[in-house]
Amino acid sequence: MPVTQMAESISKGVIDGTLVPWEVVPATKLHELVKFHAEYPADNALSTATMIFVMNKAKYDSLSPAQKKVLDDNSGRETSAAFAKVINDGDAEGRKAALARGNTVYQIAPAEVALWRKATAPVTREWIREVSANGMNGQQLHDQAAALVKQYNP
Repeated sequence: MPVTQMAESISKGVIDGTLVPWEVVPATKLHELVKFHAEYPADNALSTATMIFVMNKAKYDSLSPAQKKVLDDNSGRETSAAFAKVINDGDAEGRKAALARGNTVYQIAPAEVALWRKATAPVTREWIREVSANGMNGQQLHDQAAALVKQYNP
């Protein structure tokens, strides 16, 4: 379900809950629709958001050197760090908005997260199988992604 339909679906009782980053809470007024939230410790995250900005190589190659310089000077690690800060700040504000309304935030215990991971393991195995069936090493891709998440997890 698109996040744009989430608030209406909760208010009408179509769904009872949702998994969204804290940054989405104020924009969707979720903190006004629910009284309870749950979060898990960062080292037990259930999801990872990956955002990239890409440009067609042919289009980039067609730019003037001055235009390329503008793009090159405003991309890379520093730009990624700036975007990450905006998202992290948004998460802090979303959590703050929920608490300001008197909502309760529960901490999901790592043991419970482990149970959820075990329950969803077949989905991961199926993804690895499907990717491998298409000629790639699904297990290696999965393991590399997991290692990168662990390496760069705040």
